[in-house]
Amino acid sequence: MRNGDIIRIKKGLYIFNDDLRRKPISLMYLANLIHGPSYVSLEYALQHYAFLPERVVEVTSVTTSRSKRYTTPVGHFSFQHIPLSCFTPGMDLFTNDSGNSYLIAVPEKALVDKINAGPQLRTNKDMKRYLFDDLRLKSSDLQQLSIQMVEEYCTLYGSNKSELLLQAVKSSKRN
Repeated sequence: MRNGDIIRIKKGLYIFNDDLRRKPISLMYLANLIHGPSYVSLEYALQHYAFLPERVVEVTSVTTSRSKRYTTPVGHFSFQHIPLSCFTPGMDLFTNDSGNSYLIAVPEKALVDKINAGPQLRTNKDMKRYLFDDLRLKSSDLQQLSIQMVEEYCTLYGSNKSELLLQAVKSSKRN
């Protein structure tokens, strides 16, 4: 570590520096290792699926343990607590070109997680403003989503925000 050959991510988790590493490091793979159980979701997953127009620099994940943030030499990582009953469904195991495997939310689950972790939304108008003005999603993004999957994940959360999101997705399919 003194020579800079090994980089400490957190206690017990280390990586080689760029010169010694054989393959590029996957931030999503690291996120799964830093704090668990967890999977990549929220803004970072939505950006991964090209739903968000801007670049997200903090790797965002959800976890059943406590919420936490890490600032490391390779990037910023945040973990948002969600209930255990909402955790398991809606994640995929993805393997990148370097052979790193990590868990990431499917698009529908990433959006449902984001809505439930986001600000209080009380009306359909609030939801549409949040989706299209704050997150800057396009109507075509919502049209790509499976209503059945959104409904399944929204039912797990059982929140008013989830119901408003489901209505917005159904409305986008009608237009």
